[in-house]
Amino acid sequence: GPPMPGPVPPAPGPGPVPPAPAPDPGFFTPGVLPPPQPVNPVQPVQPVQPIAPPAPPPAPVPVPPDGTLFNGQGQSLLNSHCATWRDQHTSLSVTNQMKKMAKCMGQDCEQSLETGNACRFHDANRLCYAYNSAQQWCAENQPAAASLCNDQGSNWGMPPFGSAAGVDAVEWSPIQNVAVSNPGPTDPAVFSCSCMKNCGCSSSKCYCADPTTQPTPALPMGDPKISSTPMQMSSYSNKRGKCTCTCGGQFG
Repeated sequence: GPPMPGPVPPAPGPGPVPPAPAPDPGFFTPGVLPPPQPVNPVQPVQPVQPIAPPAPPPAPVPVPPDGTLFNGQGQSLLNSHCATWRDQHTSLSVTNQMKKMAKCMGQDCEQSLETGNACRFHDANRLCYAYNSAQQWCAENQPAAASLCNDQGSNWGMPPFGSAAGVDAVEWSPIQNVAVSNPGPTDPAVFSCSCMKNCGCSSSKCYCADPTTQPTPALPMGDPKISSTPMQMSSYSNKRGKCTCTCGGQFG
């Protein structure tokens, strides 16, 4: 008969256990917490700023009627000596610049003392618009007309041009620090003016409606080179409404 099977050889035992692979640094090792990571602090929520509405457009500058503030050439309508100073001062000697401005200030001063007019509103050179219609138009069109009418203040005119209670309360004052045109090496760079209201003056004496009148502003009338004697005052009632001015020590 067939041969009997021989003994079955034992199965091979398990071989040596291979070592565990090294942990991948990109993965967590079981049982080991990862190092703490820095956390960005929570930024506070900034409040939303409301958007401001756009500013309203500036009011248009009103247009004065023809012949009120300006002539047909666009020049300011001024008192006659002021217009001459404006048109000619760059060609005048320094002394004559001062004399012409003193005459100009005398006219503006007298205008400020008129009950039917004022010298509150000025042009770009700080010289009075001459006509009462100009002073009235400027008063009625403030502040829109401020670029055309340089306002010296309501106390520079009586109603309806301002708020001064009367002629003696008008606070008009002459121009200061006028730039000299073409000064020489010994000439001043600027000059200022002073006026005697309700007065007529020479280099040494004033005839005034009120003999206690003081210069406006409180600058010396005249100049030591012209007169070394103190100004004498005399009462003279018909000088009300008149003015005498000096600029740089020069009488107009």
